[in-house]
Amino acid sequence: MKKRGKLWMADWYDAERVRHRKGFKTERSASAYARRMREAAAALKKARAVIGPVASACPFLTMRSSIVCYVFPMTLILASSSPRRAEVLRNAGFVFQVRPADVDETRLPHEAAQGYVRRVAQAKAHTIAKQARAAGEHAIVIAADTTVLAEGQILEKPKDAGDARRMLRLFSGKTHEVLTALCIINVPTGKELLHVEKTRVEFLKMSDEEIENYIQTGEPFDKAGAYGIQGIAGRFATRIEGCYFNVLGLPLSRLWTSLQALGWKENGTM
Repeated sequence: MKKRGKLWMADWYDAERVRHRKGFKTERSASAYARRMREAAAALKKARAVIGPVASACPFLTMRSSIVCYVFPMTLILASSSPRRAEVLRNAGFVFQVRPADVDETRLPHEAAQGYVRRVAQAKAHTIAKQARAAGEHAIVIAADTTVLAEGQILEKPKDAGDARRMLRLFSGKTHEVLTALCIINVPTGKELLHVEKTRVEFLKMSDEEIENYIQTGEPFDKAGAYGIQGIAGRFATRIEGCYFNVLGLPLSRLWTSLQALGWKENGTM
């Protein structure tokens, strides 16, 4: 090590302190490490002078050791007008925005149930993700589509009271399946996750009077399969196999694991 008066003494002191603390075997390696630490500290001091005022004004800019860390707020966007999906998210503690996607949800001829919900959920997610990307938003888009499968028939929202009556008679005393496709897109990275969740629901034997009285409540008309399990129709469900929230249109546990896989954190950052 070259002698340079007081500066040399500072180098020697730092190197010795590092060598004993870090366990370096040679003075040269300890000295090099100490020099890098001093350079990093000097760089951090300069960075603090420039970024410090900004960091104090911005809660998403932090400084750790010699590294400036940018923590970006991540907006969750629910691409659905369904009040039930919004309620599931809200009750689970999520903060989000609602932006319904204007897409054609008509089922194609001979389209299978899984393919149908997957296609519609993806169309919703891509529509809103495209808008968010164009606006430069740091967001994750959540979209879902639900249908009901009973006796080999795909049941969407009932067209009228007669259609609702037909669907409810299909469920009476039998088991049907609820399928929800969940599509989630990380807008900045473009990464996408798509999954179809299935839940089996068993109904008790319903009398014609019970069916008519239920239709008169108006509850069946905006729901796939003509019933809402979280409402009056819950009295008819005797058994559920799978995710209960899937029947409401949003499989909550699947959503949670998917958000984590896409880098979303519980504090709404990434």
